[in-house]
Amino acid sequence: MLDSKLLKFSMAIEFPECRDKMESNKTACFENWDPFPDALDEEKDEKKKEELKKDGCKNYFGKDKCLKKFITETCSEKEWQRFHDHFISYGNFFLSCDFKDV
Repeated sequence: MLDSKLLKFSMAIEFPECRDKMESNKTACFENWDPFPDALDEEKDEKKKEELKKDGCKNYFGKDKCLKKFITETCSEKEWQRFHDHFISYGNFFLSCDFKDV
């Protein structure tokens, strides 16, 4: 499974200026962003695994989609859109998320 550290590394490569701003502002939203919890890999019960995936999709861009607000305010609307478009494919692939409302 993809690790949140790898996602943050991808941010450093794809969004270096925005990531630097986000790192310097240190919000709980960004610091706690973990769309692929370790528990997902460890879970053996398929029903529980599906629930973890649903929760992962629901909070993929942070609790209450807080990353949208944070990135828009810290960087720009354009950077949020780039971030969204870049990372949404990971959620689709690894969690089978339906991002119609995001």
